[in-house]
Amino acid sequence: MVNKFARFSSLLVVAALVAGCEWTSTSSGDSWSDSYNDMNFSGTYRSSSTQTSESGESTVTRSVSNQTVGRISQTTGSFSCGVSDLVAGSMTIKVGDVTFSDDGAGRLVGSDGNSSGSIAYSSGSGSISMQGGYGNAYAGQSIVASYSWSTTSSNSGSTSGNTITAITVSQSGQKLTLRCNNGYTLSGRFTTVNRIGTIIEGVSSRYNAQFEVSGSGAKMVGTLHHNDSSRSLNGTLTDRSGTYDISGTAAGL
Repeated sequence: MVNKFARFSSLLVVAALVAGCEWTSTSSGDSWSDSYNDMNFSGTYRSSSTQTSESGESTVTRSVSNQTVGRISQTTGSFSCGVSDLVAGSMTIKVGDVTFSDDGAGRLVGSDGNSSGSIAYSSGSGSISMQGGYGNAYAGQSIVASYSWSTTSSNSGSTSGNTITAITVSQSGQKLTLRCNNGYTLSGRFTTVNRIGTIIEGVSSRYNAQFEVSGSGAKMVGTLHHNDSSRSLNGTLTDRSGTYDISGTAAGL
């Protein structure tokens, strides 16, 4: 696979060396300079091309809402979604007035602060333990689930069907959060920032900013670029199903 992100980054780094300055992150991030506060990559980046799997497989993510997957017997209950390869962190379960959130590591946390559960992403099955209420107040209650899961098929290096078609970027200083339309939430920071050109009063500088983010069982490294009319994102995403090139654009500021 030709790495579009690598080509994109190399050209911009050369430009930055010619005209601009550079910031490199430390582990603590203490070296961040307020001179970069005009850099703003927040917004929604929409796919400008398909995603190609390095492993030669296509992955499609699907979602379902409010599916009854089991019942509580006395104070506990088991459930099965009937599908495998659930997306980590995507599950929400309701039992009566208690809502369970998936922490992305296989644990279900009840909104009452006492009830809990677990989920095996590979099989789509799990269990719930109700700790609140009087006696067996939850006995017979339905276990209602909402979740996402992935299916993979061989494609001999063809496209992945645009599993990720939009990424919403939230930037606060050097820190980034990327929320993908397939349910992934990735957090991290810029690793290197290059200002390209000079600062002109009333005009935003152009930047080439490399980043690294992770979460939801996935990791992405890439670059965000801002020019005079638009902003772009190019990266490489790695998750359980393979490695993909990601690209998208957003309107300029």
